[in-house]
Formats: sequence, C-alpha cells, structure tokens
Amino acid sequence: MIITDYYKILGVSPKASPDELRQAYRTLARQYHPDSGLGKDTDELFSLVSEAYSVLSDPERRNQYNKENGYPYFEGIDLGGSLAPETLENIQKAESSA
Repeated sequence: MIITDYYKILGVSPKASPDELRQAYRTLARQYHPDSGLGKDTDELFSLVSEAYSVLSDPERRNQYNKENGYPYFEGIDLGGSLAPETLENIQKAESSA
C-alpha cells in the first residue's frame, strides 16, 4: 500500500517548518534517488518524496493540501518558522496582562 499522506511520506509533523521539510526531503531524496542503486522501486519512492516536498514547501499549496485533507491550515501565519506580526502582538499583550 502506498502512503498518500505527504507528511507521513516525509516523516514530519503537519507543523513542520520549511527547514524541517527541506531536511527530511534531502535525507529521503538521497536515500531513494534512482541512482542510489537500491533497485527499481526507488523511482516510484523518489517521485512520491519529490511530490510531497513540492506541495508542502509551497505555502499556498500547503494550505490548500491541509484544507483538503483535514489538517489545520495556518492562514495568516508565516510557515517560514516565525509568527505573523499580529500573532506576536497578541502573545505579547497576553504576557504583559498576566
């Protein structure tokens, strides 16, 4: 059975940062690259890994994928690993009033 959950394919959490996605992709791409000599199945595995990374590394496509597959999507949050300015302001306000 082939896994079609892109997060599972890359072995990352739905909250994974772009750096975590890139690291997982690079590790798997090296492992399953068709030139790795592991056999004929590596072509298909490499294609799945590449497809998963292509979707999840693009914030717009990732949000669409998340919506379509029941994952929370992070509209308004920069998936680049930092919080959107308004989110940061809300956190700072909450901390100062605590």
